Amino acid sequence: MPGVEFAARYAPADRAVGGDWYDAFVLPTGELWVVTGDVAGHGLRGAVIMGRISSSLRSYALLGLSPAEVLELMDRRARHFEPGWMVTVVCASSKPPYGEFQVSCAGHPPPVLAPVGGEDLAG
Repeated sequence: MPGVEFAARYAPADRAVGGDWYDAFVLPTGELWVVTGDVAGHGLRGAVIMGRISSSLRSYALLGLSPAEVLELMDRRARHFEPGWMVTVVCASSKPPYGEFQVSCAGHPPPVLAPVGGEDLAG
């Protein structure tokens, strides 16, 4: 996408398979979504649940819903199909020209804005 760059580095502390993920995708409307999440726990089961959750999130986003509405559907889905597992997600979406993002969190810490050059945002 012209004018949009992403960089990511994921380095798990113990190099074990787990449920952390991040994603960025563009919907047919041109809306950009940036998502990160975590399925609590490690091992193959956590990774499988992460795959199910991340795929479901993309499908719900195609319905044209807000991040908050998508996370509400995701909560219902996780409670029904993945009982006993804790999942946290943060979604940010933006429509062209991508000047503002709508952000919703479900148990996940909110994102931190860190501009290039380290300018103070509090001032």
